[in-house]
Order: sequence, then structure tokens, then C-alpha cells
Amino acid sequence: MANTETPTGKTSLQASSDAAWSKLYARLEEDGLLEEKMAGYKSVSVPWRSIAAGLVLFLAAGIAALYFGPTERTRGMNELTATEGIRTLDLPDGSRVILNQDARIAYPSDFVRNRQMELEGEAFFRVMSDPSNPFTLNSGRVRLTVLGTSFNVKNEKKGVEVLVESGTVKIDSKSGKKELVLTRGEFARASRDELIRAETKDPNYLSWKTKEFRFVDTELKEVIETLQRAYHVEIRPLHPSIEEFRITTTYSGQTIEAILETVSAAFGLQVEKLPEGYTLKNLHP
Repeated sequence: MANTETPTGKTSLQASSDAAWSKLYARLEEDGLLEEKMAGYKSVSVPWRSIAAGLVLFLAAGIAALYFGPTERTRGMNELTATEGIRTLDLPDGSRVILNQDARIAYPSDFVRNRQMELEGEAFFRVMSDPSNPFTLNSGRVRLTVLGTSFNVKNEKKGVEVLVESGTVKIDSKSGKKELVLTRGEFARASRDELIRAETKDPNYLSWKTKEFRFVDTELKEVIETLQRAYHVEIRPLHPSIEEFRITTTYSGQTIEAILETVSAAFGLQVEKLPEGYTLKNLHP
């Protein structure tokens, strides 16, 4: 019976394929990798082409996996990004991380034995003490090593800032050239190859986490900037003179709406909520 050829080259491709499988079978038989026929047992025809094809596919998949590298899941890494507001994460060792909006952390799945973490953005850490297994945080240009402490890290394009609330934190520049040890209330800043002990005079530095604010004879412009950072909203004064008002007050755990209402009442302003944020305008221009 004559061969019927449909797509061009199919007959020659099939012949070439048959020859390849025959060579493979002969090689396996020569190397003793095929089971010998045993007396008293019925010979069973084995679909060697299917087995060989499966073997080729298996090897191809393995090579592809090695070429493209492991995924985060195969490396045993956990990731969390605070895409909508502030997120709180309780870690397996009892430590706690509070992520500011858009912050991202990554840590190994065996974190209890391997207390290492990476941070992009801003987060506050309360680390459980374990002297035999220090907590290590990599963020931007620095590496922090702690035993048991609480501290804030802000990793931005301009550099990394660290504020220690309690305990002791050691900071190393990743270049290995500089090292600082910070204790309670101390502050450091790292940018490029610089790692310096500094001061922060902002009483509202952690207000994004605590929602506690203290303003003493503060221009409304600064008040608005602080509230925008803490609540991740836009507040737009509709007249430049509004930003020049000064206020002395404190807030604790209040919503942004409640704060803006009290500010507006104090200065005779009107607050309006819009899809993109809030506006402040004079009631009597």
C-alpha cells in the first residue's frame, strides 16, 4: 500500500523518527538496560517510543528549570506588600512587623531558624530576643543586626533612615566600610557610602504607625504634609494663606476626617471630601 502524505515532509519526518527510536532501543539493549526475556513468562510488548518520548520531555523540563532558575516559591521565600494601607504581620518567632503603605518585605519560610529579612519602603519592627539567633535586616545600602528591640526603618531613593525605639541595633554599610551601634532614641541615616549618626527633631516621625500627633506653633503647611504622609491622602488648600496659619494641638487615634474637621473649625475653613482627597477653603474669602 502506498504511503499517503498530508502536510509536506510528514513521511520523511516519521521515517527519521522511527530510525532514531530504533537506534535508542538498540543502544539500551546493548548496554543491558532492557530486561531479558525470562523462561516460563510470556513476553510483553513494551511501548518503548512512548517511554523514550516521556524521558525526553522529562529531561527537557529539567533543563528548562535549571536554565530559568528557581522561583520564589521553590526557594522557600515569603513576600508581603502593603498595597492598601498599613499591614501588620506576626512572624513565626513572635516578632511583629508593621508595614507602611507600599512597603515590601521578603523572608525565608524557615524564619524561626533563619531570621533574615529584606525591606523596601518603610516598616516598624518589634523583634523578639534570641541571642543565639540574631535578627538580620537588609534594606537598601545597609544591614541591621538586632537581638531583641524595636525600631523603624525607612528605605527611600534618597537613602535609608533608622530610628531605634528600644534596645540596640547594629548597622553596617554593605560596602563594609562603616558600622554604627544605635541605642534607644538614636537615629542614623545612610546614603551612598555615608553612614552617619544624626538627629530627628520631628515629634511625628512615627505618626504613620501610632496615629499620634503633636504640633506646637506649627504652620498648617507642615501639619498638612504630616497628615498626608500618615494617612496617605491628598489634602489641598485652595488658598495660599491657609498654609500660613499656625496651630498648637495634639491628636491621638483619630480619623483623618475628624482631624480636618477640628482644624477647619479652628480657622473658619470648610473641608470637602473628593474622590482624590480633601480640599480646604476659606468660608469667608
